[in-house]
Amino acid sequence: MATALVYVFMDILPIYRLFPYVEPQILQILWQSILWGIHSLFATFFICHGIGVGLKIQTDNFSSFFVKYFSEFMATRLRVIIFSTLWFLVFIIPGFVMLIKYSLSEITVFFNPQFLEDRTQDPLQISSQKIGYKFGAILLLSFLYFIVPMTIDSSFEHAHLIYEPSGRAFQIVAYTVLILLTYIYLFWAFTNFQEKKNV
Repeated sequence: MATALVYVFMDILPIYRLFPYVEPQILQILWQSILWGIHSLFATFFICHGIGVGLKIQTDNFSSFFVKYFSEFMATRLRVIIFSTLWFLVFIIPGFVMLIKYSLSEITVFFNPQFLEDRTQDPLQISSQKIGYKFGAILLLSFLYFIVPMTIDSSFEHAHLIYEPSGRAFQIVAYTVLILLTYIYLFWAFTNFQEKKNV
């Protein structure tokens, strides 16, 4: 439903009409980034809350869960964006690798006992240690984060189906499945990857 709302707002709200003197493509990119950012925020909380309740890790209702973790979650997400951007400024490939290595940071905020109890461990460091340089994990997350979404978008745009109702329906289903698969794998990685000892 959240994914469908993103596409609805993309289509029914022509943001470029509100700012006629700005390049439409730039506005479109910014508008889509804002919508997907809001979507990612909601999806992360909703899925992680469902995982926590299903595994009896969490007993709070969704609203309490959201309020409890919002500040820590946003601080962690902001740090991931800043550090990943800094790595991208150095070299492109290290930027992608570090973005993937930080991919468990948000789940760490929700489920890592040491972080929740005393806040002595850094979620970014925990995530980086768990992912390490596992080639399979980095490759799979590259597909889930970058290659599959780019393939879906470029295929539909090339086939001129990007604004067709059938195309939109397929994109909604495809992205919903992709998001679920991504979080299932991230939670599996979080619970199964062994942390490296700090040197």
